Amino acid sequence: MKRVETIAIGCCAGLLTIAAVGCGTSGGDPGGGEPTATMTVDLTLAPPDARCAVITVTPQMGAAVQRQFALTPETAATFTMTGLPTGNVTVAEQVFTAACPITTQTPTWTAAPVMVNLDPSVPVTVTFNLQRTDAGGQLAVITNFPTGGMPTFREFPTPTQVDFMAAGPDDNIWFTNSVGPGAIGRLTLGGALTSFPLLNPTNEVATAITGGPDGNVWFGILDATSSGFNKVGRSSTSGSIFEFSLPLGTDFPTAIRTGADGNLWFTEATTNKIARFSTAGTLTEFNVPTANSQPIRLAAGPDGNIWFTEETGNKIGRITPTGTITEFTVPTPSAFPFGIGAGPDGNIWFTEVGANRIGRISPTGSIVEFNIPSTDAFPLGVTAGSDGNVWITERFANKLARVIPSTGAISEIVIPTFNSNPGEIVNGADANLWFAEAAGKIGQLQLHN
Repeated sequence: MKRVETIAIGCCAGLLTIAAVGCGTSGGDPGGGEPTATMTVDLTLAPPDARCAVITVTPQMGAAVQRQFALTPETAATFTMTGLPTGNVTVAEQVFTAACPITTQTPTWTAAPVMVNLDPSVPVTVTFNLQRTDAGGQLAVITNFPTGGMPTFREFPTPTQVDFMAAGPDDNIWFTNSVGPGAIGRLTLGGALTSFPLLNPTNEVATAITGGPDGNVWFGILDATSSGFNKVGRSSTSGSIFEFSLPLGTDFPTAIRTGADGNLWFTEATTNKIARFSTAGTLTEFNVPTANSQPIRLAAGPDGNIWFTEETGNKIGRITPTGTITEFTVPTPSAFPFGIGAGPDGNIWFTEVGANRIGRISPTGSIVEFNIPSTDAFPLGVTAGSDGNVWITERFANKLARVIPSTGAISEIVIPTFNSNPGEIVNGADANLWFAEAAGKIGQLQLHN
């Protein structure tokens, strides 16, 4: 959270810091008259359709001071209002979808005016809760996390680093380590950990993992000898493992998920394919149209299709259950889209490790991107939380971030373990968030006790 002197105001709600400055200092009357106040406004969370914000400061006596600030979606902008009256003043904010200058237009968002007392050299903070005037419901952008009380983390040590994880059909968390040893792991919601070795643990490494449509857990297997067959593994919830050999030359799954059609779907990054795999072991492969695009992660969409990221192709792909692929280019060049997941709002959300953004794509292919507050955060995993928000992991920033789907407003929280290197994140059966830590832990952020 920023210091109180540096303000964070969102166009839908936020924090507004007003600093009253004494005579002879910045903001004072150069002629030696009465002291005046200076207000700094940081407009960082404008929704996509906001174009102009109007701030009005009204003293008990005298004329009101009003300023208009042009807004560019997803672009930070800091403005300063000087020469403001001190003493008891009323501060109001309005936001418009029309471009500045505003004359007679009706605001899209308004808030009840807030009265504050501006004393020289004493910063104050004002919080606005703006409400839409053209549609029902209140739209609040929260710039500090959490909104009340400290968040509750739990972290559970694991024998090795954790790379892939999934919520299993048995309500437990299942995970793998893509660099060895050859095993999969199960963590109960209470923290009890069990490891199950693969059939050939010396030469096999488990990769991506998911809960299957048949009540089992399914995962990819990399042949560590580089001369054998990659595989798809199936485990019962009690740890009984069966392995299906893939044809020679078939890449190991870099992501695997269950589709709405009752099949397993996985990405083949190096062979540039999306694969459909039945629970009986039938493999069907589909070539990604863009060459060398490196499909890296996938997710089941709300439209019944499978959506996937093309990391080097800089595209988002959609494949129907019958194998028809459509690609959508990410607007930011070299964004390197990575993690992907269905959001609670009916859209698909994805992370951009190269652009330090999170993207939202509608089922029809319309893309909007949102900047992540921390620089070089390296966003990876993404999931829909039980709280109705989208959650992502930030590997280099060592944080989790919450994204409000309606506005794209992002709030971040630091993970307790230093350099935990968070990766995949899932919504658990307990309605809490669980995330993989390459540092050798599985973390839980409690959204519900």
